[in-house]
Amino acid sequence: MKEKVKKSWSRTKLTKMLYHSFIGSIADNVIEIAWVLCFSLLANKAFVEKTTIMFGVNDAFWVILSSTYYTARTSLTAILPKLLIQKGKEVESKIVKNHIYLFYMMLLPLGIVSFIFLPNLLLLLGVPKDELTTYVPYFALSIISILIAAPWSVFIPSYYRTIGKSKEGMMLDHLIAWSMVFGIFFTTHVLHMGPNEAMIVNMITNAIPLYWFLWKKPIPNFFSKGLEFSFEEIKRSWKIVKWEIIRRLSPRVAAIIGVSLMIKIDPIYAGITYWLSNTFMFVEGWIDSAAGLLNSHVSRNVGLKEKNPEKDNEFVFRKAVAGLVVTIVLVYIISKYCLTFLPESIYRGILNPYVYILAFIDFTAKLRYYMWLSVSRAHRNDLNGMAQLFYAIPTAFLTPFLLWVFLYKFNWGLEGIYLRAAIVAIIQWGLTEVYFRIKMKKV
Repeated sequence: MKEKVKKSWSRTKLTKMLYHSFIGSIADNVIEIAWVLCFSLLANKAFVEKTTIMFGVNDAFWVILSSTYYTARTSLTAILPKLLIQKGKEVESKIVKNHIYLFYMMLLPLGIVSFIFLPNLLLLLGVPKDELTTYVPYFALSIISILIAAPWSVFIPSYYRTIGKSKEGMMLDHLIAWSMVFGIFFTTHVLHMGPNEAMIVNMITNAIPLYWFLWKKPIPNFFSKGLEFSFEEIKRSWKIVKWEIIRRLSPRVAAIIGVSLMIKIDPIYAGITYWLSNTFMFVEGWIDSAAGLLNSHVSRNVGLKEKNPEKDNEFVFRKAVAGLVVTIVLVYIISKYCLTFLPESIYRGILNPYVYILAFIDFTAKLRYYMWLSVSRAHRNDLNGMAQLFYAIPTAFLTPFLLWVFLYKFNWGLEGIYLRAAIVAIIQWGLTEVYFRIKMKKV
């Protein structure tokens, strides 16, 4: 068993892990689709449109707070594999605990401030004052869910994938998804309750991985070792997390500005892009799956002292692109024949073919970017700062600027929104690829 731990993952195992991770990501996407679908099937289409817009605004808000535990998750995938090789299983509980401490150090202050100033934040997002009574309770429950339940739905399945147990991670993803789908459908269509009650279901089901972790106890002596708080481990993680925060927050802040612009021009854009972002999450599953897998694989190879830790990155990239092409075609076909019940304005926007072409360019460029980013996260930390800035700066400055130009000046509508995304992604990838090729030749 010890010998097995010291082997680099084969390409066959990498392929299986990529597919397991993607199948797990489908579960995450099922949640998002089911969430809005359960309300879209209601007879009152005016209520459906209003609720869909609220979900779109909440989505932009949610991702700001969730970036705290997503960045800690990324750090875990880049640090844990190599330390398990170098120091053994006895350090596992300490590393995991200190990543949890780190994301709560960031999440708690943000959550509390958001809760206190929630009405003001919603007004800044462009929510009409007379609709605050609808928005505030739903957003308050969202914040509570993020504080006590949502982190575990991301962190614990990622832990299993990081140590090579991709089947367990996939299983937990699907347990969350189908429990939540059933719960939301029962809440909305049997009990005839609204979004607030559905959010309570969200809290209960998002914590399923935590229940599983407490029952199975996968890390030896996790609780008996005490707190194991370590400033050294926090500092080690922070070296990665600080750049991840900058990179992740830049599109989140840009998204909030974008939602505000869309609401002011035509609120239906927020509803259409919310639906498109949820359906495209199936496609983006390949990006998330490949990025997480490569973080862990490169980290593991560093621990094994491989001469070229990123040797399999191109292989995983090609596999992910093939999956991406198939998935985006399927998303279009399924949307065309299965979403006819939506309000006409939203349905027509979802089927815009130019959006799918531009989205493919966007996703492929992002996939290439994350292929390189895995090298700086897990191996060449000296390149990580610039790699993250190549993503953050174009996102922070170009995204809102191009959105304003394409919507206000050229009046390009939905095509302009997704053209902006494709242009920014190409710039991010191009800068990163050139930089890494130059720097890695010098070593």
